[in-house]
Amino acid sequence: MALDQATGRNKMNKTFVVKNSESDYDVGGENLIDAIENNFEKIARKARVGNAAGYKLLEVKVEYAKGILGGQGGGCLTIRNAGQRLANGFAGEEKITEVWIFATVEDIPNPHTFGFFPAV
Repeated sequence: MALDQATGRNKMNKTFVVKNSESDYDVGGENLIDAIENNFEKIARKARVGNAAGYKLLEVKVEYAKGILGGQGGGCLTIRNAGQRLANGFAGEEKITEVWIFATVEDIPNPHTFGFFPAV
């Protein structure tokens, strides 16, 4: 466990289950935002974001969505991206990928837009 510098206590890590068409998987962090930030490459890879040359992120946000995950609600991570230019000159088209994460409204009280992602 990581040590919280402000309090001197151990930080609690939470585990969130990400819904995937092949198989669900876990991501962990201090909270949902931290879990997404620390596991974004894994999430993007499993969601098949981009193309063979990689991707450029245009916007990444997460918000609580009531009707997903069989009606129980959860986190909807929206990844707006464009595939990188391929060797044949084809530039990837803009694409929006949604990833559903088992989470509560308390985990995502307000929509959150990430602003730190480089092109991959």
